[in-house]
Amino acid sequence: MSWINDLVETYDNVQEKVGIADDKGKTLLPISHVKVNAPIQITINKNGDFLRAQYTPKESNETIIPATIESSNRTGTAIYPMPLNDKLQYVAGDYWMEFKNRDKYHKYFEKYLKQLSDWCESKFSNDRIVAIYQYLIKETVISDLKNSKLNIDYRKNEFVKFEVLGCLGSDETRTWQDLDLYKAWINYYSDKLHNGEEETKLERKIDFITGMIAPISMVFPAKIRNSGDKAKIISSNDEYKFQGRFFKATDAVTLGYYPVQKAFNALQWLIARQGYSNGSERIVCWSSTGQSIPDAFDERLNLFGTENIDKDIDTAESYANSFASALSGYNKNLKPNDSITIISLDTADGSYQGRLAITYYNRLSYSRYLQNINKWYTAGVIKLNKKQKEWSGIPSLEEIVSSAYGIDEGGYLKVQNSNLQKKTIDRLLPCIVQGTNFPKDIMLSSVRNCSNPTRFLKKGETVWEKLLINTCIQIKKVHLEEGRNEIKMDSIKDIHDRSFLFGMLLAIADKIEQSANYQSGSDRITNAKRYWSTYTKYPAKTWMTLYERLMPYFEKIKSGSRHFYDKKIEEIMLQLEKCNDFTNFPLNENYLLGYYYQKNSLDTYSKEEK
Repeated sequence: MSWINDLVETYDNVQEKVGIADDKGKTLLPISHVKVNAPIQITINKNGDFLRAQYTPKESNETIIPATIESSNRTGTAIYPMPLNDKLQYVAGDYWMEFKNRDKYHKYFEKYLKQLSDWCESKFSNDRIVAIYQYLIKETVISDLKNSKLNIDYRKNEFVKFEVLGCLGSDETRTWQDLDLYKAWINYYSDKLHNGEEETKLERKIDFITGMIAPISMVFPAKIRNSGDKAKIISSNDEYKFQGRFFKATDAVTLGYYPVQKAFNALQWLIARQGYSNGSERIVCWSSTGQSIPDAFDERLNLFGTENIDKDIDTAESYANSFASALSGYNKNLKPNDSITIISLDTADGSYQGRLAITYYNRLSYSRYLQNINKWYTAGVIKLNKKQKEWSGIPSLEEIVSSAYGIDEGGYLKVQNSNLQKKTIDRLLPCIVQGTNFPKDIMLSSVRNCSNPTRFLKKGETVWEKLLINTCIQIKKVHLEEGRNEIKMDSIKDIHDRSFLFGMLLAIADKIEQSANYQSGSDRITNAKRYWSTYTKYPAKTWMTLYERLMPYFEKIKSGSRHFYDKKIEEIMLQLEKCNDFTNFPLNENYLLGYYYQKNSLDTYSKEEK
């Protein structure tokens, strides 16, 4: 139960945030409260007199309300009223008149009013609760709403929230944002669970979370991933699951009501606040201290590093060191040994019903966490522009999957198999948070995708160029993790990788034809890209064909450029012949690195020439 302990610890460490919207507009629920959409607002005074009613804007509908164990999990026709704010059929004594059926509908109001009356008569009541009770016993809610001329479809049975004006002791008039009212309900309900009548009093057993004898929970929260989520992580309502091993659910495990409330409220808040969505799966990482941490799954972290690093860095190693320095200053309130928890949740069929499984759980120190995400974002970094010193780190998870398995749809790479995308991101999760190596098969899939550029050039080169950058980063990342030395382009004589050299030749052929096409106003696909796939399989033979087809384009470019490109080709050919590598053996992924680095170098040359 360590994941529950992590969440309980988190809740206890952020008590000051309970019931208050944070900087992202997300609210950590108090114990024994739920969140609902309540569009109808009724305002009364301290004497219980009706003042006005209104429909609140959609963005203001999310409402925190007190709840019992039964009402927070009610389904179907079971009558379990909320303690204060509830649906029309519960709070309106005249609701039955809309349907001319008192026997069917008035019993909801009667049970609701009895529960509210008990609260009013307790030592945990206050003026606002009494005012609402005094208003509701008049049974005029529906008539008041009609007199307010609100366009309400009463068949929708929407939630109602109450505002009380003129009460002493609190400046907050909205009951759904009143911290004192939250505490009043928590204290009242806690007293009932401990000391109330048998039907409300909870059984006391050993709590497997704290190890103490405590009131145990038999009903567990849903709505973990969003407000419509019906799936549960823990459930004990299916007797068939016991299969003779246990007589009842409590024979297997017993969990305390209060730790369960804290844990699941914390989990809902963390997912809403900083969770990463992978289809129906939710992944979230956090510090149990409540302090903010760099979000390993937020692609803006790459921008964070780019914005905070030294602008004059000129090597990948300097980039990594500068990024690590910026990252370590993200939150100086956290200590190196403070723990970071990562958890992912999903259902087996990707739905929002049934059982919710913990598909990944890990806990590690803050220093190790920073070390791992620093590796993820900096290993494989490449320079986008040689002259302006622009850098690009690892792509987002979606971009990696798209690079490997995506096809061009309207100028964007899209993965048609959503299950494949989800499973691939799951495989990348340990690479980010545990520092494990990047899966080589994903990199090779990106290489295969990138090695067919004509599939992506129908609407220009933007899609394919982005695919090329993402693939090159993956190649560098895998090679670094395998301990390979990075190929430097300082001198062609120092390059001994044939695939890299053939990639350089391909970039030169592509650039020559692009330059000639640009001068003639043509936008046709180059021969280099047309023959690309064949070139990777039979490089020497295909290069001779490409070179022959380059001759007409040589005539169209400036003489200085002709001399420059001829010299480059000659140097590369000499190096290939020197190493006896001008052969037809298929190229490996390094040819893309050679193409990319040579292309960048030629682009810089073209700008200088202009």
